[in-house]
Parts: sequence; C-alpha cells; structure tokens
Amino acid sequence: MPTEETNVPSPLLTREQIRERLQKLAQSKPPDNPMVVAMCYKVGVRNDIVEFVCTKCGEKTTYPRPKRWWQYQSLGDIDAAYALEACRRVAHSLPSSQVELDDSQFCRNCCPGVRNPKLVLVVHFANDQAHRFEGLTAEDLRVIHAFLNGQTSYRDSHDAERPLKDWLQRLERIFGAKP
Repeated sequence: MPTEETNVPSPLLTREQIRERLQKLAQSKPPDNPMVVAMCYKVGVRNDIVEFVCTKCGEKTTYPRPKRWWQYQSLGDIDAAYALEACRRVAHSLPSSQVELDDSQFCRNCCPGVRNPKLVLVVHFANDQAHRFEGLTAEDLRVIHAFLNGQTSYRDSHDAERPLKDWLQRLERIFGAKP
C-alpha cells in the first residue's frame, strides 16, 4: 500500500511478520462499545443470472440462479459469483503488492473443468513466496483489509463493528501462517 508521504508502495510482509501481527491481535482486547445496527432493510432482489467477465481473458460466463433451494445447495459455491462485484470493490482497496484476487475459476474459458468455482486470494511474501487460499468471501476481504491496516476491529457487511480477534483461525488459514 502506498505511503501517504512518498506514494511509494510499502514493502511486502514476510510470513513471520504476518504471524507476529496475528499473535499481537490475539493479545488485543476487543472494542469497548461495538456498534450494533438495526436489521430493518428491505431485501434486495437478485437477478436470475450473473454475468461474469474474466479479468484475465475478457470472456463472459453466465451463471443462472437456481429456482429451488435444493438445486442451489447442490451447486456448491456458485453464490460467490453473486458476490464477485463486492469482492472486487473491497479487493481494490487492499495493498495490491501483498495480495491479489484470482477469480479465474469462474471463467469457463480459463478453467473449463471447474464445477464449483471458488474465489482465490494469492498472498505474496517478501521472500518471493506466495500462498493461495481458495474459498474467499467478501467478509474475508473486509477482515483482511482491517488486519493489513493494523486495526483490531472491522466493519461487517451491515456496518457493525466487529473484533478481528474472532477471525484469528481464519486469518491464519488465509495467510498460510499457522505456526
């Protein structure tokens, strides 16, 4: 992430630095007054199809929305296709040199044999190593954003403040930083 003063990208963290940040987070105390919000919003209607345009090859893949819940569950992680736009927006605010969003599994041209596509986060480390995490969600990206910015809490999809400490195990898996 560029620093405000110099506009130079921040150096990549090592896996050990990620582990140290996770240990520090584990010892942090949760927010004193977490913000609670009302859940009185009108439910939005989803389209019957999602058009995915691949960021690598530019091909368009269409995903139909199943009509019955049992069909929906049998499709695995197709719901991620509906959340892709939100994931791309959140990912855009992440340090681009440290993490990279890979949505190519949703492209039938790039990955023709994938039946249950998943969103992948590629974490780059200072020693030229990388770690791939499959099954990323928009909520994961909000948590990662707060974690990489040194925060101890994050705002969830309903704008409520939540402690990052509750996400320690997931963050360890996402960053491949399990001791």
